[in-house]
Amino acid sequence: MKVEVNQEDLVQKLAICSRFTTSKVQLPILANVLITATSNKITLKATNLESSISFSMGSKVIEEGSITIPSKTFYEIVSNLSKGVLTLVAEKEQLHIFQEGYNALLVGINSLDFPDVISTPPKEGMSFQGKEAIEIFQNVLFSVSSDEARPVLNGVLFIFDDQENIVFVSTDGFRLTKFVKNIKKENKNVNKLSGRIIIPKSTLVEVSKIFQENTFTLSLIEKDKQVVFSDGLSCVLSSRIIEGEFPNFEKILPKESKLTLNVSRDDFYQAIRLASVFAKDSSNVVTFDIKKDDMFVKSENSTTGKQSKRIFFKRVEGTEEEMKISFNFHFLDDLLKVIKGESLEIRISSPFSPVLFLDPICKEFIHVIMPIKTL
Repeated sequence: MKVEVNQEDLVQKLAICSRFTTSKVQLPILANVLITATSNKITLKATNLESSISFSMGSKVIEEGSITIPSKTFYEIVSNLSKGVLTLVAEKEQLHIFQEGYNALLVGINSLDFPDVISTPPKEGMSFQGKEAIEIFQNVLFSVSSDEARPVLNGVLFIFDDQENIVFVSTDGFRLTKFVKNIKKENKNVNKLSGRIIIPKSTLVEVSKIFQENTFTLSLIEKDKQVVFSDGLSCVLSSRIIEGEFPNFEKILPKESKLTLNVSRDDFYQAIRLASVFAKDSSNVVTFDIKKDDMFVKSENSTTGKQSKRIFFKRVEGTEEEMKISFNFHFLDDLLKVIKGESLEIRISSPFSPVLFLDPICKEFIHVIMPIKTL
């Protein structure tokens, strides 16, 4: 193999490929990137067996061929070279890197041992605008569980049952987010996708980074239990879907409430941040002491002290009875970071039942937090 490639293009794609490699002692080739030269392009592939990436880029191919080389070392070399053209020459299981005044030799592994990586996406799929998809993912990713003991909660549930909408759901067992996206007018091929799949959080984070400026297509390969994202130009990202039964989230969503409050998002966020000063060293608990027209957001710590912040609210509906209810302040802090409106609607059934949080300007967004039972 002998090719001439642009340093800037190569280093950009290697930086992404390196995130898909892994240093498993049993499979050292997974720490490598596969370089394949054909016709007038080279293809870079990397995989950790759970997710994979494939990039194609234009280059001058003098001699076709392929090789796998350590991704980290290759990236460190290329990223420190000057802008301009690099010459890559593979002989047997060695890669020579040349630039004016510089040469290096990297020991690789035979490309025949590299796992299969999807480089051509399925024809059928659903298209998304990159920026719009990122916004959707940001609205649900913060609720995904990091507990590996419950893998079905380590991703986002995509529901394609309705041909007019896609439903995105995430939960960690203590909070739940549901986001509904209407796609009737945007996707002529929406009926090509159906059913429910759980896509790992790590995959969606990568999709947000890689396709943020581009339109991309989401496709399924059901027989391999794979989901594929592609920009239709040079990049194909594939990932295993998470197998298992996602919890029946509809049972968790409150059907009615006794009290509905509307509070200023900024005032509420300030109160939560102040309460966190004491709560973070004391079980992360903050308490809402709800009165007739206002409430006090309280927290205390047996060692450092306590605090109380008063905020006013608009009582949309419900009785004027007083109530105390407690939450993990981290959950409220995460929620407020994705609320776009100037206000927040809170629907409460009881101090011990799931509480519904709504963004008045984003009707597609629903968030539920379980209160903390306190003495």
